[in-house]
Amino acid sequence: MSAPRVRFAPSPTGSLHIGSARTALFNWLYARRHGGTFILRIDDTDAERSTEESTSSIFESMKWLGLDWDEGPYAQSDRLELYQERARQMIENGAAYFCYCSKEELAAKREAARKEGRPYRYDGTCRNLSDSERKRLDSEGRPKVARLKIEPDESILTPDLILGDVVFDSSTLDDFIFMKPDFTPLYNFSSAVDDADMNITHVIRGQDHLPNTPKQILISKALGMEPPKFAHLPMVHNARGQKLSKRDGAVGTLEFREMGFLPEALVNYLARLAWSAEGEQEIFTTEELKAKFDLDRVGKSPSRFDLKKLTWLNGQYMNEKPLSEKTEGAALFLNKAGYEPENAERLERIVEAVGDRLHTWPDIVTYGSYFFEEDGAYEFDPAAVKKWFRSEAELETVRAAESLIESIDPFEVDEIDKRMRAWAEERGEKLIRVLQPLRVAVTGKQVGPSLLETLEILGKESVLNRLERASEELPKMYAQKG
Repeated sequence: MSAPRVRFAPSPTGSLHIGSARTALFNWLYARRHGGTFILRIDDTDAERSTEESTSSIFESMKWLGLDWDEGPYAQSDRLELYQERARQMIENGAAYFCYCSKEELAAKREAARKEGRPYRYDGTCRNLSDSERKRLDSEGRPKVARLKIEPDESILTPDLILGDVVFDSSTLDDFIFMKPDFTPLYNFSSAVDDADMNITHVIRGQDHLPNTPKQILISKALGMEPPKFAHLPMVHNARGQKLSKRDGAVGTLEFREMGFLPEALVNYLARLAWSAEGEQEIFTTEELKAKFDLDRVGKSPSRFDLKKLTWLNGQYMNEKPLSEKTEGAALFLNKAGYEPENAERLERIVEAVGDRLHTWPDIVTYGSYFFEEDGAYEFDPAAVKKWFRSEAELETVRAAESLIESIDPFEVDEIDKRMRAWAEERGEKLIRVLQPLRVAVTGKQVGPSLLETLEILGKESVLNRLERASEELPKMYAQKG
């Protein structure tokens, strides 16, 4: 196979949707797998909805994911003269024609079709106008659009690389408009012209574009060009099997960065939406994806975006990061949450203690915020109090622990562990019945890093302050619990 030329052509009318990011990734992987060219094109002919902010967001999203492009970015708004030239060629060679029907005339025809219970299709009123009729209409200043001539009862074959052969019947189409009254192009025309002009060999895109395919094939043929090969990817759905939307939470690619996901984990996860390698492997490096990816292992059925699975996968990538890198990332998210860890060595110890609970960067706040709060500022989780303070015995444990903590020297994990175990045995209690009330007392939470490590990192003075505070405040909460 000759080296493919593929393109990703988003419309800059919003942030890069996660489904579109998957499309970009599959194009990029296909190009890298086969030594081809990955082209970035911005389809911005919709001047009213396209924005520079959206364009910048698309660029930033792709760079964050590591999807570098070989050519571009090209903007369709810079290529208007090319589209107009191609449109004139098609009109001159008889493949297209100008239509002068007014909006009111077309509306009346649609209404007549509705009343007769038939689908509306343009009836070709202007298809066979004489030269004198066209000149008269032009002299009257009548607005005009350009329509493509569609031959009836023609089968339009699309040998799709994922779906197999897809056949469209031209009788389901009318002579559709491809140039507006201001002689600017509509999507299907500019897209087909660009694909031909850029020598695109494969168009890899979502199945929602399938209805556009016969129109683009007909435009390519009208231009005297061979259409590219098509591969329509299955859609990305939510957990309920519905179209993924903002109601499902984050759908913009950069939102996942803000949520603390790693780009390499997101790339891995997106690659596995509809594509599978041989065997049971789930975690792939980017280099492995580039070496293994191909369209013949892309399925036809919609994929379901599972945030829990992405979070699990992200945790796997987190666990492989060096401690110094994890500490650097954690510091950024602590700063976003309003914490300013000043001691780098202490922060590294905290990150190490949080360990495999760090699935996304914000988990450092979830499991470690109390390390950075004043001894009297952290909050007690009511659910934790309810679970671990069921009687006066737990309150007594907290009060009694103050003397124990005061006596531990050196205040280090091994010594704390030894003294805690001996203390629990002396009291005739299981270790967890001692440690969990203490965890709630000094952190306000019922889950987190090893309590023994937590105590050492907090330091004896802070632990004593927290136990004293807990002795005063927990009875109030316990009383409220009733």
